Amino acid sequence: MTASRLITENKLEQATSGLWHLLGADVQDDFTYSDGDDEESYVKKIIANAADTSSTSAELESHIHDWPSEYHLTTKRAHLLRALDLSGLENVLELGCGCGAISRYLAEQGMNVDAIEGSFRRAGIAHSRCRDLDNINIVNANFNRLKLPRQAYDAVFLIGVLEYARRFCPDAADDRAAVLEILAAVQESLLPDGVVITAIENRLGLKYLMGATEDHYGVPYIGINRYPDSAGICTYDHVEWCSILDDAGYNSNVFLVPFPDYKIPTVVLHEEFLNDPSAASHLRGTVSRDYLRVLDSNFDEYLFWQACVQNGSLLEFANSYLIIAGRDNGTVDKIASFDFAHFTGSQRKAEFRTSTRKHRDEKIVRKQRLGRVVNKNAAASGLQQICIDEDYLTGRVLADDWLQTLMTWQDQQRLITLYQGYYEFLKEYAAKHPVAKDIFDMLPFNIIVDVSGNYHSFDREWQLDEKLTAEFVLFRALFWFVYGNSRQFAPLFDNNGWNSIREYLVSSFEQLGLVLSGKLQAYVAMEDRFQAVIGTVDQDRLVSRLLETVPQAGSGETLFYPRLYWAQPNEHCSEQNSIKATAVLGSDHQQLSFDIPVPLAAGSLLRFDPAEREGYFHLYRLELRAGDKLLLELYSAQEITEHFDVKGISVCGSSNETVFMAHDSDPRLEYRLTDAAENLHVEIEMDWPHSEEYAIVRDGLKQEFSAWQKDKNEMLKQINELKQALKSHKEELLAIKTSPSYRVTRKLTGILKR
Repeated sequence: MTASRLITENKLEQATSGLWHLLGADVQDDFTYSDGDDEESYVKKIIANAADTSSTSAELESHIHDWPSEYHLTTKRAHLLRALDLSGLENVLELGCGCGAISRYLAEQGMNVDAIEGSFRRAGIAHSRCRDLDNINIVNANFNRLKLPRQAYDAVFLIGVLEYARRFCPDAADDRAAVLEILAAVQESLLPDGVVITAIENRLGLKYLMGATEDHYGVPYIGINRYPDSAGICTYDHVEWCSILDDAGYNSNVFLVPFPDYKIPTVVLHEEFLNDPSAASHLRGTVSRDYLRVLDSNFDEYLFWQACVQNGSLLEFANSYLIIAGRDNGTVDKIASFDFAHFTGSQRKAEFRTSTRKHRDEKIVRKQRLGRVVNKNAAASGLQQICIDEDYLTGRVLADDWLQTLMTWQDQQRLITLYQGYYEFLKEYAAKHPVAKDIFDMLPFNIIVDVSGNYHSFDREWQLDEKLTAEFVLFRALFWFVYGNSRQFAPLFDNNGWNSIREYLVSSFEQLGLVLSGKLQAYVAMEDRFQAVIGTVDQDRLVSRLLETVPQAGSGETLFYPRLYWAQPNEHCSEQNSIKATAVLGSDHQQLSFDIPVPLAAGSLLRFDPAEREGYFHLYRLELRAGDKLLLELYSAQEITEHFDVKGISVCGSSNETVFMAHDSDPRLEYRLTDAAENLHVEIEMDWPHSEEYAIVRDGLKQEFSAWQKDKNEMLKQINELKQALKSHKEELLAIKTSPSYRVTRKLTGILKR
């Protein structure tokens, strides 16, 4: 790549690392922002050793094990910009490029990219990520020490940067003034029709109102309270942004809304599309995340978004913004020329991931693959993925009608009436198209109900080369509807005494006059086979296991994630030396397997974390092998506790039945290897009952403890009062005994006795 004006005008030199820096400056610049030494060292190692560092790399994604690694390695990062029409942009600048996830995507689009990063390590990671591309310069320098070339760029990207504006401009009067200072400098570097593309959190976003920690301070509600203890980091709401952009001279701007937020978006909506009655239906399944802790809330976000669409307030409460700002309406509108964009995520194998977009001036929805490889197993299994353009349909999504009925009435008979209408639609379609393969994907999530109540299917992405029945598709529809709305189904299950999704499906089929029992096993096996082909969940027979779960009124979680750590002697456990498994709450006797990829010395630590939650669980078997050599084979809680150091866990029960109780959010079992070992393989058979009993017992015990503590404090108060009274009496007695009258009385008593 020819040296850019940023390089020539600042007389930058290129180090042996490949990074550009100021002449005479320390290559390792002094900007110290970091996600942590261990975390960034892990990302650096993964990217350096990866064969595929592209923005769609499933290889990088396979190494995600915590939030920092997810942020830097997930393919979702680039979804933020995949929604945009960036064609025609030739020269672009990215400020604060971090570890290069966005930089990589920009360079893949053929643009000439200047990416500036103040942290030496992060800049090096970005360079490593883009090592096979020759149209990108990674500059390791503090933004303030560079002079941006005038009218050099078609676009400047500020992704997760402007919240730190005062860190870059410490002499600014306040945080807002610092933002204006950066926007002014950036504006000078843009061509007349250039744009600034900014992504940032909304301080009044729904998740922050729900109590999520503010991403930069780790404290809830600090942004909502306008950052009373600002440390040079600040985000803004929609009204504040409109004022900032107006003061900065950007008279043309569009707000786009990424969900669940700009960091890992799966949906992006245009602000004008938010007025469409169907806008909220695009947010089904998007769930806000707190990246520092579990966001434990029973709040129904989807219902909230529906209400926001009705009163036009969705833009005010979105968790993040993607803002396209400039001085030319034509350029801004071209870049943001879509109504909505959807992206399938890491739950699918890379070759099956897709993008779905609707252009603002078209009545066509366009779907295309993001993956670049072909899955041979899919063809062998008779499964075919169809990505085509379709007419855009208006109306209500059938699944929304079902959900509204469920939440409003909690009445199975009303649901059966809706299921019956859907089943009749399936039967009619199957009769008219006896050899049709696309009935497989005609689920209620893919059906629009028009104003006359007629059904219209869309997005029939999957076809199965088998003879399919309406009954099988009905099974798929009901299973995924219940599983996807677990919290909403919990009261209905409680009222009707259903103890699993299996029981509900059998009962629903019976009420429709259908028999499911004899066919259920075959239906489940077919669905498991389908999910195994397209999915990345590392657990066999996932649908079979989920079928035995019961919807919960709490968080609605169905999965949990056991993890095995290892650490050499004198080292500590870290996320980069761990393996995560996926398990299903409530499913009995699940087998987890872990293969440790490195040899371990004598004295090394193995640590098993069954889950990051409180509750009851069983351990039925624990086996440890080194190659073909069996090191441990334990079959009882007593054996396990004899060999493992148990922390955050109590063992309860009798000889007949023993239960482990995790009483904090970090339960773990630790074991020290007595000898060096390699090719270590760990197998654990366990379950974690999916029920609310633990919470009920815990809360009950807390109440009892509170009452006991109150009684205890009252008794201690009485004891102290008695002690004080006794002390007072002793002092009075001592005073009496030392008084002259007492001594005289004692003498007289003696005389009288004589």
